[in-house]
Amino acid sequence: MSYQYIAGMFDGEGTLSIFRHHAPSFRKNIKRGYAREFRLNIANTNLDVILEIKKFLGYGEIITHKHANCFSFSIRFCPTQLRILLPKILPYLIIKKDLTMIMFEALTTVKNFKIPIKRREEILLQLEEKFWAFKKTMKPYLCDDYAT
Repeated sequence: MSYQYIAGMFDGEGTLSIFRHHAPSFRKNIKRGYAREFRLNIANTNLDVILEIKKFLGYGEIITHKHANCFSFSIRFCPTQLRILLPKILPYLIIKKDLTMIMFEALTTVKNFKIPIKRREEILLQLEEKFWAFKKTMKPYLCDDYAT
């Protein structure tokens, strides 16, 4: 197992997302009314691959997904883990490199307490818009595209 292998798995079988959740009542200090969740998932139908990734990294949450006639598995990471993982796989990414760089910038901005909170929020909104705009331009690689 290596970071190059994980980068390849993520490029082919992974997803990167920024979610917004309505801020729960115990987080009333969030003035914007929602909390951001940064998420990276790598999915596969072979549990052994997912377990090896977790063993190599030493972190990550494994999730089992039940489908009509099979199971699939994914590993996802919390923001603290992403701040460690992303710089290690970024040099090896091809398809999702630009998108991952945007997310990493957002993750580092969240924890940059030298930036005033109001300015930090402005930067995060811009990065979030950039992330979703870029994601819309990414076209899935479909077999039909290569049909002759």
